[in-house]
Amino acid sequence: MNRPYAPWDPSVDDTFVCQAVRTVTPDIKTVVLAPSRPSAVLFEAGQYVTIEFDVNGLAVNRCYTIASPPTRPERIAITVKRTREGTVSRWLHDGGIAPGTRVRVGEPQGDFTIAAHPAPSYLLLTAGSGITPALSMVRMLYDQAAECDIVLVHSQRRPADVPYRDELGWMARHLPGLRIHYLCGDVAGDGPHSNVVAGRLGPDVLASLVPDATTREVFACGPSSYREAARTAASAIGCAPHRFHEESFAFQEPGRGTPIVQPVGRDGSSRSFRVEFRNLGVTIGCGADTTVLEAAKAAGLTLPSSCAQGLCGTCKSTLVAGQVDMRHNGGIRPREIASGKVLLCCSRPLSDLVVSA
Repeated sequence: MNRPYAPWDPSVDDTFVCQAVRTVTPDIKTVVLAPSRPSAVLFEAGQYVTIEFDVNGLAVNRCYTIASPPTRPERIAITVKRTREGTVSRWLHDGGIAPGTRVRVGEPQGDFTIAAHPAPSYLLLTAGSGITPALSMVRMLYDQAAECDIVLVHSQRRPADVPYRDELGWMARHLPGLRIHYLCGDVAGDGPHSNVVAGRLGPDVLASLVPDATTREVFACGPSSYREAARTAASAIGCAPHRFHEESFAFQEPGRGTPIVQPVGRDGSSRSFRVEFRNLGVTIGCGADTTVLEAAKAAGLTLPSSCAQGLCGTCKSTLVAGQVDMRHNGGIRPREIASGKVLLCCSRPLSDLVVSA
């Protein structure tokens, strides 16, 4: 039973404590986190948070979609797949985090939610660990005993590798209006299941599994190659582009496709500005066509950052003096901008700057 906790306020205390680490499949673990002060974390199903981990003494930030539902607000859960090159995922899977470990968590963000795109019916296309936002959405609807019309088509190499397959099956049996299909490349040894199909996502498969797909709001989440395949399949059978939504932390470079007027010196060359990092006691040069974060990295400075696309908010800093051209993707709120905050990853200088990073 949820207690009437006050809403969590990250400006007061952004520390969370690990409550449990659960093995879901051989290469997927779920980490359960709770605010250090009892409070309710308010978010929409499908949103993500930026988490700062202490990985062998180094602060590392990563974005993770919340896998738990907003109907259980006293805790949040993230589901992490181990990847060969993943600094945090390998550290986490190798025991780097355990009950009692403290991490810093940013406020929930993102509009990859059914709340942001209300519709009478939905189609969720997911692959691998991209099932995470769908887990949050389905769990919320199950908790609410909601009337819904949702089809989940999840792709995985083998049925045994599907995260939370038993739980999803239980919810599908008890939540009218929820249908689940699995697309797997290897179905050997799984036994006969009506919702397991051998193959990959494509127009013919999608049309066969979801004949009314064109009437649904579509959400796709997974690796970039999968999202491209999902987008192509949906378009081929007639799904409207404006009703197709993707979850990705690889956004366009700020300003790409939009001309940027560069300040130019009298000699016709692009101007360069001084950027003082007051708390570091360091001053660097930064070209007018270069983001402050890029210039800092080129100068050998290590600043907190993650997505480098103006999305996650990890590089949020205070602009003490000067002006910037900031083109972000939602990682900073209007009230924060009004108070002098900027995202260094998508801010280009318009003058000399003083930054408290």
